[in-house]
Amino acid sequence: GGLAAALLLSGFTLGWGCTLAVWLASAWVANVAAAQAAYDQGVTHASQGRHDEAIAEYTKAIELFPVYPDALYGRAESRRMKK
Repeated sequence: GGLAAALLLSGFTLGWGCTLAVWLASAWVANVAAAQAAYDQGVTHASQGRHDEAIAEYTKAIELFPVYPDALYGRAESRRMKK
């Protein structure tokens, strides 16, 4: 977005170490957004009783953002509900 572009351009004046940090931060933000989308899909599937699909979506969210407590809990709950 605009902020990322502005920060990337500032790398030319602040040095490439700053640019790398900005690139890593933007990649992290993208992972968090993708993890949120997968989590939301998991919640939808779970609410419809489709626990296999929910588990798959929660797992995607966890792979993208391993310290996502809601996704970890949702996956555990869907596994419990399958039994």
